[in-house]
Amino acid sequence: MKKLFLILVIGLFLLGCASEISHPALEKKFTTDKLKVVTTFYPVYDYAVKVGGDKAEVKIMTPPGLNAHSLEPTPSDIILLNKADVIVYNGPYFEIWARDTFEGLSNKNVKIVSVGEVVTLLDTPEGIRESLGPIDPHTWLTAKNAVLQVRAIEKAFNEKDPNNAEYYKQNADSFVLELEQLHSDYVNTLKTCERREIFVSHFAFGYMAREYTLEQIPIINNYEPSGEVSLQDIDRLVKSAKEKNAKYVFAETAVDPKLSEAIARQVNAKVLFFTPMEAYTQEDLETNIGYIGIMKKNLSVLKEALTCGNN
Repeated sequence: MKKLFLILVIGLFLLGCASEISHPALEKKFTTDKLKVVTTFYPVYDYAVKVGGDKAEVKIMTPPGLNAHSLEPTPSDIILLNKADVIVYNGPYFEIWARDTFEGLSNKNVKIVSVGEVVTLLDTPEGIRESLGPIDPHTWLTAKNAVLQVRAIEKAFNEKDPNNAEYYKQNADSFVLELEQLHSDYVNTLKTCERREIFVSHFAFGYMAREYTLEQIPIINNYEPSGEVSLQDIDRLVKSAKEKNAKYVFAETAVDPKLSEAIARQVNAKVLFFTPMEAYTQEDLETNIGYIGIMKKNLSVLKEALTCGNN
C-alpha cells in the first residue's frame, strides 16, 4: 500500500511539473508546414505571433521565469534553431550567448533578425557597469521602438515566405496601429505627471526615460537585474529618494523584490511592480496578454507612481 501511495504521489508530481511548462510555443520541435520561427524572449515572441498569425509556427527559447541573458542553449534548442526559417532576437548585448550560437548553426539559409539593431541605440552612461556591453540593450520598452521592430519581422517573414507577404503586411499594419495608440496613451498620460523620477531596481529603462522625459534612478547600476549592488549604490538611492520625497520604489515581477522592499522601508515608500519583460511567466503565455497588455499594466503603474492626471 505504501509503495502504491508513493507511486501515485510521484505520478501526480510529474504531472504537475509537466502541466506547468506545457505550451506549444515551448515545445522543442515544429509540428506544421507553416513558416518556422524561433524567438528568444517574450516581446519578440509576441511580435512574431502577431505578424505571423495562422501562417507561422512560433517558438520561444527561454522558459518561463528565466531571463534571456542567462539562457544556455541545450542540444534540443540547437536542433530547433537548425530547422527554423527565421530566428528573431533582440541583439548581442542582450542575448549574450546568441552570436556564437547562431554562427555555429549548420542551417545557413535561416534568416536571423536582430530587432535591437533597427532602433536608435543608447550608449552606456558614465557610472553604469557594462556587464552586457557598451549599449543599453532594453530596446523594446517603448511602443515607437516596437513599431520598428515589428516592421523588421514583417520584412523577414516576407522574404522567407513571399506567397503570404500580403497576409503578414495586414497583420503588421493592424498591430502597428495598436502600438501607435499605446504610444499616444503613454504620451498623454505621462505629460500630466507631477513627478519625473522612477526609482527602479536596475538600469533597464533608458529608452522609456528618453522617449517620455523621465529620470531613472536604479538601485543596481547595471543592465542586469542580478548585477552586483554595493553599499554605495544603496546609500546613493536612499539619499536621492529622500531628497525627492519618493512615494514609490519599483520592483520587477520576475526578480526577487527584497532589495526594493528594503529600500522602500528606509524611505517610507511603497513598492510597485513593473514588468520590463526580460523574463515572463507561464500565465503570460496561457492568457496571451501580449506586449501591449503588459505595457498597459506598466503605464498604470507609472501613472500611480508619478502622480499623473487625476490620480
